Formats: sequence, C-alpha cells, structure tokens
Amino acid sequence: MKKTIVSASVCLIMAMLLSTGCQKTAAVQADKKQETTKDTESTAQESASQEGKAGTIRFAVVGPMTGDAASQGAQQLNGIQLAVNEINEAGGILGKKLEFDVYDDQLNPNQTIICAEKIVADPSYRFVMTTVSSGGTQASYPVYKTVDLPVIAGINTADHLTQHGFENLLRVSYRDNGNVAQLCDLIVNEMKFQKPAIIYTVSDTDVSSYEYCAGYLKDTYGMEFISTACVNPTTEKDYTAHVTNFKNQGADCVIIMSEYSPAALFTKQARSLGYDAQIFSLGGASNPQFIEIAGEAAEGFVSVCGFDPTVENEQVQKFVEAYKELSGFAPGEWGAGCYDSIYVVAEALKSEEAKDLTGRDLVEWLRANTDYSGVTGEVAFDENGDNVKCKAHFIQVKDGAFQHFEP
Repeated sequence: MKKTIVSASVCLIMAMLLSTGCQKTAAVQADKKQETTKDTESTAQESASQEGKAGTIRFAVVGPMTGDAASQGAQQLNGIQLAVNEINEAGGILGKKLEFDVYDDQLNPNQTIICAEKIVADPSYRFVMTTVSSGGTQASYPVYKTVDLPVIAGINTADHLTQHGFENLLRVSYRDNGNVAQLCDLIVNEMKFQKPAIIYTVSDTDVSSYEYCAGYLKDTYGMEFISTACVNPTTEKDYTAHVTNFKNQGADCVIIMSEYSPAALFTKQARSLGYDAQIFSLGGASNPQFIEIAGEAAEGFVSVCGFDPTVENEQVQKFVEAYKELSGFAPGEWGAGCYDSIYVVAEALKSEEAKDLTGRDLVEWLRANTDYSGVTGEVAFDENGDNVKCKAHFIQVKDGAFQHFEP
C-alpha cells in the first residue's frame, strides 16, 4: 500500500487526485511507519500511549477522496486539516502534535470496511474520523470495535446510526429526523405551502427520512404528499418525467432528499420546463457544488443544514476565512462538522482527567463531560453518543451563493 507525504497546502489537490481504491496518505508532518497487526484492546491502548510519549497523537481519517462524492471528502479533509494546523500551531495537545493518515473509501461501504481493516492493523491510532456516509460507518464500526478504537462521526446524520448500541461512537452532527421535522414546520407553518411533493433516493438514509417526513406531515398537519418519486441516482439522471408529474398534480413545493448532484439536476430540469415551485432539501444538497451544477436554476433553493457560513458570528467568520485561505472554497457542513469534531477530541485530551484515556474509556469520558461551543453550534453528548444540543440552520441560494434564510 503506497503512502505519500502531503503538506497542508496541497490537501485539496490530493483529495481530488488520489488514485482509486483504499489508499493511505500521510498528512501533517507524518513520517513512514511500519504497519503492525494488533489483536487485543490492551495492545491498542499500550501502542497509543507509546505514540503519545513520542510527542505525537495520531489518528485516521476515512472519506471519499475520489469518485462522485469527492467534493464531500475534500471538505471533510480540509476541515480536519485546518483544525490540526491551528492546534499544532498553538502548541499542540499538552505539547504533542496531531498527525493523521487519510484512507479513501470512495463512499463505498465495502471500501470503507477495507479501510477500517487497514486502520486497525496500525496500533498507533488514538481514534478514527469516520467517513461521511452513515451506511459506511455502520458497516465498518464492528471492525474498529475489535481493537477498541473510538469512532468520531463529524457528518453522519442517519437516525438509526446511534440506535445499534455502538459503545465507541460519537456523533457531532445533527440527526436527519430532527431536521425533517424543522423543515416540515417551516414549509407548512411559516411558508404556508399546502400541496407538497417529494423526490428521494433509494439510499437507506433517504428512504428513512422520507418515511419519517410522510408520517410527521400526516400526524402533525393531517397532510399527505400530493405526489412522490423514488430514484436511483447512480443510474437515473433524467428527472423530467417526475418534474412533469409534480407540475401536472399541482404541487406548490418540492422536497428533495438526496446528495447535491441529483438535487441540482432535478432543480435545473424543473426550471428548464417552466416549473417554478419552491424547492427544499435536507443537508445533503447544502454543498457549493449544488450551485455549480444547477447554475442560475439554483436561485431561491432552500436547504436545511448543519452549518451556516453566513451567520454573523465572530468564531464562524474566522473559520470561514481560514478555510477559504486553505482550500480556495467556502466551507459546507462537511468541513465544519469535521473541524468541530477534531476540537472536541482535542479539548478532551488536553484535560487532566482524559489525557491518558483510550478506547471506550475516552468515549465514555467525552459522552459524560463534553461541553463545547463550535462553528456548527453547541456540542454535548447523551448516553448513545448523539449531540443533544445540535440545531439546524436554513440557507437559501441568493445571488449565486448560499445565504442565511428566514421566511
């Protein structure tokens, strides 16, 4: 397995150019180290302790550095890189520098598992920043658990993820169902739409969100979708038939549950057919790439998301400017969520009580003691590892960019 030295200034370029497969890329002053196999939790804890004594704290990052979701992986990587740069420049964690290796899973659960198997074979990692896909995290978690490795999810939103008894998991981001409810309330209560349609993908997360959304609308407002469509974005790129159906059915708004690419294609095709209904989405589409693909058709699009880069907050704006300087792009919720995640762990490892903790002991300490204010909002965990203080934001495309939205 090839390992390449990467500097902070080229993180984004490497994220987009890594060859396919699950490669490992060393970042932030990382040197080549021989991989060793570990079979027990005590070995993992001893190795992590030895690594700390050597003056570094090492962790692994898994994400889609190549493939259709590479822009999400680039955001993830840049958010992590920025946090590591800032922490190291400020003296590190009790004098120890952070280092990380990157594993490309191409947003494929099978590749995520392969990455996890390679990660657990290296006993020097203190924790892992898991992939942006909830499905990938669920599939790979059992591998990490074999060596008692903490799993930090910066942007996994599927509700079910924390309902499997994953003892070593922490989720900094929001949960989809909470955002679905807030979006429905916005649509019906505040914007007074009465005839919603919905288009969602075959992914487990989107199907689950659709089912919750349909139930919430019916139970709360006695309302049903006037029309629905389920698509497979891997094979379907033409949504004009669904656009025509929604238009003919008289839908006054459309909810999209997908990642940014299918959402952008639907929006562009809808406007090209003269369908001017208000379009909403969950956080998967709150990516600047949505605007690049949809073009002028993106104007007016509203998304719920975990991070608002336009909010008038000094901490947020400082992060936005630093992120732009590093990457050349504005951050989305992927970059912001992973940035906050690194700081959450770093703050714990700076504390006298948690500085030497590893594995589940570290996770339990974080669940019980985290009280952090980050760029995405407040962070505090419950017994399942969910962030109970996380709140959604609404953003709208105005003048070709995402802006803070209030109806």
